[in-house]
Amino acid sequence: MLYADRLTKELKNVLKRLGMKIVSRNGDVFELTDNHVTFKADMSGYRDFEAISSDEIERIVVRLQKEAEAESRMVSFTNGQAFLRYILLPEEEVNEHMVSADFAAGLKKVVVCTVDDMHIKLFDEKYLQRWAVPKEVAVSAADKNMCRLMDSCEFIETGLRSDLKAVEVEPKYPVFTAAFMACNNFRSKMSKLLGERYIVLAPSSSSVIALENLTRDIADEIGRAVVKEYNTAERPLTTAALVFDRSGITEAGKFTPERSLTK
Repeated sequence: MLYADRLTKELKNVLKRLGMKIVSRNGDVFELTDNHVTFKADMSGYRDFEAISSDEIERIVVRLQKEAEAESRMVSFTNGQAFLRYILLPEEEVNEHMVSADFAAGLKKVVVCTVDDMHIKLFDEKYLQRWAVPKEVAVSAADKNMCRLMDSCEFIETGLRSDLKAVEVEPKYPVFTAAFMACNNFRSKMSKLLGERYIVLAPSSSSVIALENLTRDIADEIGRAVVKEYNTAERPLTTAALVFDRSGITEAGKFTPERSLTK
């Protein structure tokens, strides 16, 4: 009860600052409103009140309010398209209810929604039915938003080896790191740094590195790091080496546990 009293008091202080109020409460689940949208805030995961600050409570409430506002705008493609992005997933993790499109190396672009480019949720096919648009339209809108988001990324030249020019993608919003390589503008951006042909590796959803070349001796060294990251990543993606050139994107092969690059 002491926890609940402290939580309620702090939450009320936060809501007062934000111009919101509590509509109802069921245990640790609060129904809140800003007089425009009403939404629920489940605080049951924050029973150790000392571990959560007033600022964190405010961030949670603001995010939930934005998500509720976004949901109210998802009634049409015109209003909802601004919230669309995509992530990359291995095709075996993609189901028929996801809105997706093929990319390369057995990866698919899967459309998601976000209000802050940090927290995402899957874009359900029910929205396509509501909007009466084909999935290609949603994927295209997501790509335009991703290209704009990619402008906030840093493309940093890194010295893996003295004889190897490489570029790492440092995103402002890490949840989309690997997905940026699927953006329409990625090739033109990277080509300015590495030339018209280069190799891209993305062993996890949180890492992308491009190499100007991949000779046999370099492949053995790089392969060790690729396989290790893939095997230890929270969200592994692929051990494939993707070749980007003027003709498109092809798979040179996949790194095996022995670090060799095989077709």
